[in-house]
Amino acid sequence: MPQLQLSVLLPVFNEVGNLEPLTEDLLAALAEIGRSFEIIFVDDGSTDGSLEVLTRLQNVHDSIVVIEFRRNFGQTAALAAGLRCAEGEIVVTMDADRQNDPRDIGILLNEIDEGKDLACGWRYDRQDGLWLRLLPSRAANWLISMTTDVKLHDYGCTLKAMRKDVAKNLRLYGEMHRFIPAIASWYGVRMSEVKVRHHARTVGESKYGLSRTFRVVLDLLTVKFLMGYSSRPIQFFGSIGLASALAGSGILGWLFVERVFLGVALAGRPAVLAGIVLTLVGLQFITVGLLAELQARTYHESQDKPIYEIRHTYGGRESTRSPKVVLNISVVVVNFNSGPFLKGVVEQLHAQRANYDVIVIDNHSSDGSADFLRESQQARFVALDRNLGFGAAANIGADTASGEYILFLNPDAFVGVDTPVLMADYLSRAPERGLCGPLLLDFCGREQSGSRRLDPTLIRACGKVLKSIAPKAPVPTFDQNREALPTRPVSVEAVSGACMMVKRSVHCEIGGFDEEYFLHFEDLDYCRRVRDQGWVIGFLPQAPAFHYQGGSGSTSEQMLLHHKQAGLQRYLHKFDGATGTAGMLRNVGLGILAWTGRVAIGLSNNVRRWGLLRMDQYADSRQALVGEVLTGARPVVLVFGARSDVGEALCVRLNALGHITVCVTRTVNEIRQSPLMVTIHPDLLMRNQSGARLKVAAVVSVCPIWELPQYQTFLEIINRPSPLWLVMSSTSVITKSNHQQEKSVDVAA
Repeated sequence: MPQLQLSVLLPVFNEVGNLEPLTEDLLAALAEIGRSFEIIFVDDGSTDGSLEVLTRLQNVHDSIVVIEFRRNFGQTAALAAGLRCAEGEIVVTMDADRQNDPRDIGILLNEIDEGKDLACGWRYDRQDGLWLRLLPSRAANWLISMTTDVKLHDYGCTLKAMRKDVAKNLRLYGEMHRFIPAIASWYGVRMSEVKVRHHARTVGESKYGLSRTFRVVLDLLTVKFLMGYSSRPIQFFGSIGLASALAGSGILGWLFVERVFLGVALAGRPAVLAGIVLTLVGLQFITVGLLAELQARTYHESQDKPIYEIRHTYGGRESTRSPKVVLNISVVVVNFNSGPFLKGVVEQLHAQRANYDVIVIDNHSSDGSADFLRESQQARFVALDRNLGFGAAANIGADTASGEYILFLNPDAFVGVDTPVLMADYLSRAPERGLCGPLLLDFCGREQSGSRRLDPTLIRACGKVLKSIAPKAPVPTFDQNREALPTRPVSVEAVSGACMMVKRSVHCEIGGFDEEYFLHFEDLDYCRRVRDQGWVIGFLPQAPAFHYQGGSGSTSEQMLLHHKQAGLQRYLHKFDGATGTAGMLRNVGLGILAWTGRVAIGLSNNVRRWGLLRMDQYADSRQALVGEVLTGARPVVLVFGARSDVGEALCVRLNALGHITVCVTRTVNEIRQSPLMVTIHPDLLMRNQSGARLKVAAVVSVCPIWELPQYQTFLEIINRPSPLWLVMSSTSVITKSNHQQEKSVDVAA
């Protein structure tokens, strides 16, 4: 997923009248700036209805994120929470009282673009009262500047812009939000101060007053200590202790000389008590300094313990906000003759060490694919004495599941390392969410047709058959994979049963799968009944799963077609409500559709080749390796230009050395395959980039260099940390014996 460029953070406490106009102003200003953005509102325990307004705004604008505190923790805690959640490359902070002007954000960004790490606003024409606001503020600014040696005109202006690394390094406690420039200076940042506009408050009451002056002074002492001695507290306490101990020891030493050598009586002399007290106090200060050296900031930083407690987060880029709560997930896998796929999937789930409750239901397989589970502790295993079909077997698995969330997973579907947790986290974030599906990709990285779907109708089913013969035919279908991929979770009508997660309570409420379906359409029926009960179904483009589709062997195209026809017929009988003449026409349409499907299988070379290919690869354990590679379980060498003569020779040599190569090509079936070679379509690195989980150890490019910019975003992501790069800019006339590109000939010449 492309990186956000800008995060705007606003703490909110009882600003109900300002939020809607402020949001309008913000959206207009950010649209004019032209950078990708998110707006983070942190509700600091408001009691005036601000939270209700914020959640309503978030439902309308996907770019808004709302963080709700359990109670009022203060502005510093609100800023700390927002900075922790912000994902933009630049973070802007501002007040929610409309006294800061959103149009000034652009001025601050210009400072950042010119090389500054932190740009601070200066309310040079401040619209506040003289005695209660202006004079105390000027005095505080002078005192802070003198104490911290960071000269600014306006420490109290919340409007600031900072780079992401600066924001993530800030540790804010107490009332320290106003000391952000001083704290940041300790990290050696480059900062500037620019004049910004300031408006008088028109709605609501100010949260500031003279009562904060004393807290500012105390926090200033803390900041001064942290800036000077946070990493060496022994020098602060030790200096005081050493001076005190030396003074006390000196007094006691002189008294000892007087008593022993001069015979002076010590009774009644205050110097005795002073010497003892100074020595003991000095030793205590030194001891405190040593303890401070051992314990400095361990409570908040080594444990990463925040100073606030979030009740809930609404919206935001859920794809990259890793959930902090361990979710109780059961994985139900229905197996039938899946060969090496089942073992690969089970081992992958076990390797994630997420304590998933994995349950494998074997539908009376005859290939021994599930035999390893009889002695294995990696999953709970149930062997059926006959093939009951997918729905019935899935219900058996769900009945034995212990998790709050149930993931139904095909034995030839490999999930991303974080996919199950992201799916469960999505369902846990809103009570109306009942079921969700991932971005379902094939083993070349292209989105599969069943990834997100509409409800089937007879017309859409006919369109799907026609598209299997003529892919570019402008006919309706219930598959939505040809539509633009969304950038965040969206609601859909149905997802694929190859990988979908449901709340256990929802599964029980709808009565599980309809067991009258044997194979195909049972997942569409399931999704339809989930929605009919009022639950929302989500599609998560940031949570990938790679589905081979056809991993269960010993199933002919004719048998699959029979089950599809029977499943569609049952689905339409249940949900279209057609009777009489309409029902008769529907049955006629189904008959025509069945005949068309049989003709397609008999005449389509594509279908025949795919069927043969699937049967050839069924027993090939290389496909299980492909699933592991695509989910990031194995390090790989990413190769561009593998179809060239040079690229092919490089791949062969790398494979011979034991390296797995991932070759990027649009003609995935035209590359000579080897056991350690995986071919992917460019869609995985461009259109479906959010699903890319490749663990790239090195990049080799022998393609024309002008082809690389189309992969720029993906290459920037894998460049952190940097893999080994080998780029040989070439033309087809050099790298291909059968080159046909005029551009290559011209460049070579």
